[in-house]
Amino acid sequence: MIRVMRRVGMLLSAAVVLGLLFSCATAPEPVEPEPELPADPYQSISLLVQAGEAAAAIDEFQRAELTAPDEPETMVMLANLYLIAGQPEAAEELLSSVLQEAPEQPQALYSLALIQNSRGDRARSRELLEQAVAADPEYADAHAALGEILLESRSPRGARRAFQTAVELDEQNFVARVGLGNALLQLQEYESAEQELTEAVELEPEYPFGWADRARARIGTGNNRGAIDDLTQAIQLQPDYPFHYLDRGRVYARINQPEEALQDYQRALELRPDDFFILARKADTLFSLGRSQEASDAYVAVLQQRRDYHPAFVPLAVVSFELENWDRAYRFFRDSFERDQQNPGLALAASLSLKLDGREQEGRRFLAERARDLPREGALWAVSRFYQAPGSDNLAIRELQNLGSDEDVLRTQLEFYMGAQYLLNGRDSTARSFLTRAAESNYTGLPELRMARALLERLE
Repeated sequence: MIRVMRRVGMLLSAAVVLGLLFSCATAPEPVEPEPELPADPYQSISLLVQAGEAAAAIDEFQRAELTAPDEPETMVMLANLYLIAGQPEAAEELLSSVLQEAPEQPQALYSLALIQNSRGDRARSRELLEQAVAADPEYADAHAALGEILLESRSPRGARRAFQTAVELDEQNFVARVGLGNALLQLQEYESAEQELTEAVELEPEYPFGWADRARARIGTGNNRGAIDDLTQAIQLQPDYPFHYLDRGRVYARINQPEEALQDYQRALELRPDDFFILARKADTLFSLGRSQEASDAYVAVLQQRRDYHPAFVPLAVVSFELENWDRAYRFFRDSFERDQQNPGLALAASLSLKLDGREQEGRRFLAERARDLPREGALWAVSRFYQAPGSDNLAIRELQNLGSDEDVLRTQLEFYMGAQYLLNGRDSTARSFLTRAAESNYTGLPELRMARALLERLE
C-alpha cells in the first residue's frame, strides 16, 4: 500500500503540476512546434513547456507583452513555470506575494500547497488546499490534491470524498480517478476500485501504475488471471520497474505457479539486487519448489539483512534438515520454539536435530527442559517421553491410537517423530512405516511432511 500512495504522489507531482500551468489562462490546444514561435505568447510558452524548455518558457514569459502582467493569475502562471523549471524557491516567493494581495486566490493556494507537500509539510499543504477548495468549490485539481494528502495520511474515507468531488466536477480528471481507485483499495471496496481504475486506464492507457493498481483490485475480487494480465501490461510499459515483477510473482504464487513466480522474482532482483522483500519472496518460492540448497542460500541472504526476520526460521530449519545440516536445523527450530511456544512440535524437531547430529544426550536434555510446561498426558506428552527415554514406546503408540479424527494434523506430526526415533533406534522397518504415513498425508504445509520424505530417502 505504501507504493500505491507513492505512485499517487508521483502522478500528482507530474500530471497536476503540468496541468496547472494554464489553469489561470486560456491557451490553445497543443500543436507540433514550428521553426518559429507563434505570435500568441501563451501558445509560445505552451510549446516550450511541451518541448521541455522550461527556462526558455520563463524567458518568453518575461519578454511577452501580456495583456494583464500584474494580475494574480498571470503571476501564478509565472510561478508555475518556475516550478516546472525546478526553481521552487522562486515560485514560492512569487506565490507568497500574490497571496499577500489576494489571500483567497485559489490557484496560488493550490500551487503553494504542492510546494509544501514536496517538502514533506503535509499539514501545511492540507491547510492550503482546504483554503483553495473553500475559495473555489469547483476547483477539481485542488480537490484531487487534497485527496492525495488524505490518502497519504491514512484517511481513506476523507480521500474518497475529495476524489469523488473531483471526478464529479471533471469526469476526465485522470488524477482523481486513480486516487479514487486507490482510496477504494484502502477501504477494501475492490469492485468499486476496479471500476474507477478501469476508467483511469481508458483515459491514460500509457500510465503503467493505473494497470498495476487495477491488478490489486482484481486480486481483491478473486480475478487473479485478470491481475496477471494487468501487471503484464504494466511491465510492457515500464520494464525496468522491479515491483511490477514482484507483484506479478506474488499473483503467480497465489495461483500455484511457482516457476513463473520465481522467474518474476529473479527479474525483480536483477533490477534491485538487495531488496529484502523480493529476496524473501524468492526464498519462499524456492522452498515451495523443494530446491533446498537454493532456498537455504536465499534465506541466509535474507537473514543477513534482517536477523530478526522470524518467518524465515522454520523454512530455513527445514531445508537445513533436508541438507543434513543438523546443527543449523537445531538452532533455527530452537529459536522458532522460543518465539512460538504454542507449537511444541518445534521443540521435538530441535531435539531430533541434535540427536541426528550425534548429540543424543544433549537432545534428551533439551526436550526434558522444554517438556516441563507440557500437560502430563496425551499423545504429545507420550512422544516427548519416548524421545527422552527411547527404550519405551508403548505409551506413545497407545496415545496415538486414541487420537480422534479431528486430530489428524497432530497425528501426522507425531507419526513423523515416532518414525524418526525408530530410525535412530535402528528399527528401520518400523521407522519406514511411520515415516511413510507422515510423508503421504495431505497436509503439504507441514514441516514434518517434508522432513519425513527426507528421512525416507536416507532409508533407500
